[in-house]
Amino acid sequence: MGKTIAEKLKDICSILIITMSEKIKNFLKLLTLLLTLSLTISGCDKNSSPEDIIKIVSDEHSLIKEYSAFQIENAMNEGVINLRAGNIQEAIHILEKVVTYYPTNSAGHFHLGRAYYANNEISKFLYHTKQAFLLDNTLVRELSGPVIGKNVIGRVFVTDRVEKEKNIALTPMVWFDKNIPFIYASLEIINAPPDTEIEAELVYELSKNERLDVNSVLFKTTGSENTAISVKKPSSGWPAGKYRLNIFVNGAKNIDLTFYIF
Repeated sequence: MGKTIAEKLKDICSILIITMSEKIKNFLKLLTLLLTLSLTISGCDKNSSPEDIIKIVSDEHSLIKEYSAFQIENAMNEGVINLRAGNIQEAIHILEKVVTYYPTNSAGHFHLGRAYYANNEISKFLYHTKQAFLLDNTLVRELSGPVIGKNVIGRVFVTDRVEKEKNIALTPMVWFDKNIPFIYASLEIINAPPDTEIEAELVYELSKNERLDVNSVLFKTTGSENTAISVKKPSSGWPAGKYRLNIFVNGAKNIDLTFYIF
């Protein structure tokens, strides 16, 4: 059986929500909720009691009222504050509402991913973090770095692109496909004293409290140079998850950065 007019309107609203401005998005989302209410009531069978229909109407009305009163900026701030304070369950509860009402909000997905990671719910962490990156190139650029080290360490970033003849890494990145053959760590070394010892350590952070050393490269250098350190994909493939690159100078931690593989 073909779709009703109300069903078709609901589908159109869902598509338009993706492309319109925030004010129009809010209106369309409200309209979608109203259409859902209409479809729900029309879908009641002949044997539905008046009490059943009143409950459906009441539930849908509560949802519309809650959505109308929802303030995304306040909710986002509250979610992040709870996350930083260690109130993980409350942060998840708040940030889930953010992405429910605003499914294309990249920051909401990213912070919700952080909350799930803190709660050791890795599959949900991976899903929401990847959604954040797919939704917003600006967020990707902001998190890709480079980060800036101290003293003899300048810019540090990771990438899958390198100019092999010059051993120079290109284009900072924050996430990679799990089938990528190589990941390169780019280090800018500035005025290093003779025989300065540099170590680049790559760690896979399985969860909040578990880590696995993937690779470590130790070398000595003098003066200034840009170098790219390559890490080959394991034979079993890159495990999906959160990774950290740690840089040490003469045994002391200098800087680190986080990236992701999906």
